[in-house]
Amino acid sequence: MLYTIIYDFMWKDLRLRGAEKEVFAVIYGFWKKGKTMVDILIQTVLTITGLSRTSVILAKRSLIAKKLPPTKSVESLPAM
Repeated sequence: MLYTIIYDFMWKDLRLRGAEKEVFAVIYGFWKKGKTMVDILIQTVLTITGLSRTSVILAKRSLIAKKLPPTKSVESLPAM
């Protein structure tokens, strides 16, 4: 079972809402374990959040513009 944890600072301090908050929570969850820049495939975020591909991409772009996530923008790899 996959899940995310939404911490108070995500919506109180960073004022994230909706898809931005969900995508940030996934990124933060991976980052928190290693404290380094992480590469997360779009497909991973889709699976965990249940959001549409468009929502995830737009949320990631918005977060990157705000310089919030400790991540690089990475697209899904083609299925083999």
